[in-house]
Amino acid sequence: MCGIWSLDSSTPVSLKLLHNISNILGIIALAIFVGTLTADLMGNLNNLLIATDDGCYLAGISVIIFKVYKFHRQHKRIKNLTDATYRPIHEFKKSQDPGVKEILETNKFYEDLGFTFFVTLGGCLVIALTFFVPTEDGELPIRALYPFNTTVSPMHELAFSLQVYAVSYGLMAILMMDTVGLGIMRWLHVQCIILAANYKNCRLDNKSAYLKCQENSDVILSFSTFDEQDKEITERTDCFVARFRRCIKNHQRLLDTIDELNACFSSSMLMQLFASFSLICLTGFQAVLDVTTKTSLMKFVLYLSAAFSQLLYWCWFGNELLYERVTLLSSQWMSGWENELGSNIQPLLIMSMIQTMRPLELHAGPFFTMSMETFISIIKSSYSFFALLTTMSN
Repeated sequence: MCGIWSLDSSTPVSLKLLHNISNILGIIALAIFVGTLTADLMGNLNNLLIATDDGCYLAGISVIIFKVYKFHRQHKRIKNLTDATYRPIHEFKKSQDPGVKEILETNKFYEDLGFTFFVTLGGCLVIALTFFVPTEDGELPIRALYPFNTTVSPMHELAFSLQVYAVSYGLMAILMMDTVGLGIMRWLHVQCIILAANYKNCRLDNKSAYLKCQENSDVILSFSTFDEQDKEITERTDCFVARFRRCIKNHQRLLDTIDELNACFSSSMLMQLFASFSLICLTGFQAVLDVTTKTSLMKFVLYLSAAFSQLLYWCWFGNELLYERVTLLSSQWMSGWENELGSNIQPLLIMSMIQTMRPLELHAGPFFTMSMETFISIIKSSYSFFALLTTMSN
C-alpha cells in the first residue's frame, strides 16, 4: 500500500504496478507537503506561534521521509534481517514446551495490541489534523503556502486533497516501517530469553531441578532448538558440551543480527530522537499558548501522544534488549558447568563470557543508545526547550 517494501519476483504484474504508483504518488505528495510547509515557515519566521506550528509538522514529516529513504536504500538488507530474525521463531512454534508457548503467545498478543493502538492513534490523528481543526472559510487545515490561491474552488479542494493524502500516506508509512523495526526488536528479545533458558537447560537432567516450577507455564523446562542444526545435534549426540556449544553459536548469531539491526536502523533512530524531541517541545508549546477550542486541544493531545508513545516504544524495547546481557551471563553460571570440569568445558565457558561483554543494544547514531535513560533524557531536554520558548513568547 505504501510502495516502500520489496516485492517478490512472483508478485502479479498488476500488484507491482499498483505498488510503484503508490510509491511515486506518496513521494510526490510528501515533497509538495514539505515544500509548502517550508515556504510558509520562511515567510513567518517573525511569528513564533506560526513558526512552531510549521515546525511541528516538519519535524514529524522529516523522520518519515528519512525512514522511507532508508527503506528504499536498504530494503534487501532489511528483508534479510527480517528473515534471520523470524526463522528461529518458526522453530520455537514447533516446541511442545509450555514455557516457550507461553512466551510466544504473550508477545504475539502484545504485538497485536500495540499495532492496534498505533493504527487507532494514527487514524484519529489523520481525522483530527484534517477535519477537526478550526479554520476560517477557505483556509486549509494545515498552514501552507501554495503558488496559487487556495481559497477558491477548485484550487482549495486540490490543496486540501494533497494535504489529506500526504498526512495519511506519511502516517501509514511510518506505522508500517516501525512495525517492521519494533517486530525485529521484540522477537530478538524473545530469542534472548529462550537462549538464556537454553544455557540453564544444558544439563540433561535439568528438568528435575525445575519440578517445583512445573505448574508455572512461563518456565522453560526443555532445550529449545533455534534451527535444524540444533535438532540434528541434540538427537545424534545429546550431551552438555554439545548443548553449550550450540548456545554459544546461537549467541554469536544473535550478536551478528543485532549488529545488522544497528547497521539498518541506527541512523533512523538518531532522526527519530531528533524528531521526537522537536515534536514534544513544540507541540507542548502550541498546546499551552494556542488552544482556542476543544478540537484544537484534541489535535495537540493526539499529536503529543503519538510522539511520546513512539519514542517510549522504541526506548522500552531497546532497554529490554540491553539488560538481557545480564540475564545471559547469570544463565551461563547456572548451566551446571561446575559438574562438567572433566569434559574440557573451561574454553567454552570463557568464550561464552567474552560474548556477554558485547552489549545487546540499539544505537541512535554514534551518540545515543535506545534505552529508558535516553527516553528520560529526551523528555527533560524537551521540557527545557519548551520552557525557553515559553519565556521568549512572554
